[in-house]
Amino acid sequence: RINQIMQGTFFHLSEVLPPAVAKSLLEDAIDRLYGRKSPQIVASNKAALAAAVKHLNKIDYPASWAQAEDNEISLKRQARHQTEFSPEMDDFSKTFMKSI
Repeated sequence: RINQIMQGTFFHLSEVLPPAVAKSLLEDAIDRLYGRKSPQIVASNKAALAAAVKHLNKIDYPASWAQAEDNEISLKRQARHQTEFSPEMDDFSKTFMKSI
């Protein structure tokens, strides 16, 4: 399940808990959640947890990215209906807002 993968990577990167403790707690949770279903499900979830942490890759970004500023294109992609470049809501937003 995706939440095991996300939790494993979160605890590994954040170091909120020591990695060994986090791994042990997450594996215990997998046992509790899936232990009654089948050993294969438990094993595959534990394998996914281990693989997620093992396959994390550090990406080095240029220092200049810390000073990056939005431009017209990036703002339109982030929130097309809330930018100075597009004062009107897009069709999807208009349709969605009417339905709620």
